[in-house]
Amino acid sequence: MTAEAHRIGGDVAWVSSGPERVVVLDLADPAATPTALEGSAAAIWHTIADADGITRDELLQVLAESFAVQAGDIADDVDAVLRRLRELSLIS
Repeated sequence: MTAEAHRIGGDVAWVSSGPERVVVLDLADPAATPTALEGSAAAIWHTIADADGITRDELLQVLAESFAVQAGDIADDVDAVLRRLRELSLIS
């Protein structure tokens, strides 16, 4: 079984005001409102954006190295952000 690679949705517009803040919007949904991602959520977004598809485990590894922590220590938080981004149709 192949791990699912996360990618930014094709109809998603986003703007970054540095590494600590990103504002994203699903253009395919007329009722969507902009979502601000800050701190670690912005780091997750930038990591996904910089990759040509990235699995959860790859994402955890990159973030753990960036923040000098163990992947297991951040897994629940990363999973929560990924779940929310999928709910908002911002990533696939």
